[in-house]
Amino acid sequence: MWRKWMTISLLLIIVILIVFLGHSLYLGISLKDNYHNILTGNTYGIYNAMIQQFQWASHDFHPSRGWTPKRNVAGADNGRTWTNDRGYRSRNPYVFQPDKYTVLVLGDSFTFGDEVANEDAWPEIMGTAEDRLHVINLGVSGYGIDQMLITERETISDYNPQLVILAFISPDLDRAMWSYFAAAKPRFTLNPDGSLLLTNVPLDDPITTAARLKEHYSSRLGPFRFLFREYLEDIQELLPRYERDRDKLATRIIEQAEECARASHGDFLLVQLHCTQGEDFDIGLEFLARFEEEHPRTNCLQTKKAFKESSPTWPSGHYRRAGAELAANVVLNKIHTLESWREFESKGNRH
Repeated sequence: MWRKWMTISLLLIIVILIVFLGHSLYLGISLKDNYHNILTGNTYGIYNAMIQQFQWASHDFHPSRGWTPKRNVAGADNGRTWTNDRGYRSRNPYVFQPDKYTVLVLGDSFTFGDEVANEDAWPEIMGTAEDRLHVINLGVSGYGIDQMLITERETISDYNPQLVILAFISPDLDRAMWSYFAAAKPRFTLNPDGSLLLTNVPLDDPITTAARLKEHYSSRLGPFRFLFREYLEDIQELLPRYERDRDKLATRIIEQAEECARASHGDFLLVQLHCTQGEDFDIGLEFLARFEEEHPRTNCLQTKKAFKESSPTWPSGHYRRAGAELAANVVLNKIHTLESWREFESKGNRH
């Protein structure tokens, strides 16, 4: 009997190898080819880091976060993109304004406002709609929630916000599981006691990272290594353990983000931004529901309901003006219900 099972196992391994090699040959993979149509996740990030595919024309290397927008950008992307003296999405420097309710917003490209002008990014729309707000947009394209936490820790003392908003979309949870995305990035893991351990640091600059990866992947077997990594990642993400590990890590990161805000005497709001790029993007909504149930004292907000009630169909991709306005209004309405806002108004800051 054992010989029968051994034979079956051996045949199965041979079939898998044939499929793997055949698929590789069919795709015609070589390091000169473009991988972007077949690679995803961390493997995609490794490839990007190796060939320096990331938008370094508009970003600078950052030693603790991986990358950050270039400083003092004036009218890039056909006049749409402006950044201030620290690389944040504003035409002017962010300075402390004691007479206003300061909101520090952490996020990714949806918050930064990819593909739209500064005034069409949802944080700026929100600040324009409510002139008692001082909104500081620290969103950066491609960030995961781990990089948002690091950004918060490194900047919160500069602005002393009354409120910290962590605005995420579903992929930002997965990005926290990766050591590479647009380039090499920091990654948190969990210690046995549940505390966060920062790994993959110190980060190498892009040139050093690319040279190291090319040395590893530029052999004749390099293309197969890429595809093999992709297969393993795809299989891993189908397993229940991956979802549990991702959500456990994300939960701890968000808890730390709230603790950071509270330690600086600020309020905290977790926002799940709705986007229309497939069912996978509902993962964030499901995560938020579980998180809110387990953390009833944390201010949470999901925006999908408002989007669905406003219109059954929305353009896919980043927010255009209408989507950004809706997101801004939903978040602003939530801010007006927070205890920290009521305290701000009680000090005479009323219209």
